[in-house]
Amino acid sequence: MKHISGSGNKFHPCFCTRQIRSNPYCYKGVPRLQTGFQLMQTTSSIEKILPEVLVPFLVVRDEADKVTDPAVSKLLFETASSSDKTINYGEFPENLDIIFSDVIAWNGQLEKERKIRNDTVETENSSQN
Repeated sequence: MKHISGSGNKFHPCFCTRQIRSNPYCYKGVPRLQTGFQLMQTTSSIEKILPEVLVPFLVVRDEADKVTDPAVSKLLFETASSSDKTINYGEFPENLDIIFSDVIAWNGQLEKERKIRNDTVETENSSQN
């Protein structure tokens, strides 16, 4: 497996962290109580409508992620009504190239399936006219 170093890769966590911390418009303090409350309200609202999610989606989850709860990723995957959903767990920095390949492959497969479905509909509509 190829290891991607942080120096030239704009998606490497070290590069992103430096870029975020150097941004003068990025808030770096502790969130205010109202901000935390609004985030909790938004999360709760999203949780309630998860069964209505019908669009295809891919969840890529880093096992070392300290920001999001892994149970929430699992809840999204299990609760959403979409028939086309995928969840991938991994160690993000070590497998960055594999993760990007997975995302590109998933997107390519989705595009291929949609094209086949649309071509079939077009053919059926043409034959009816």
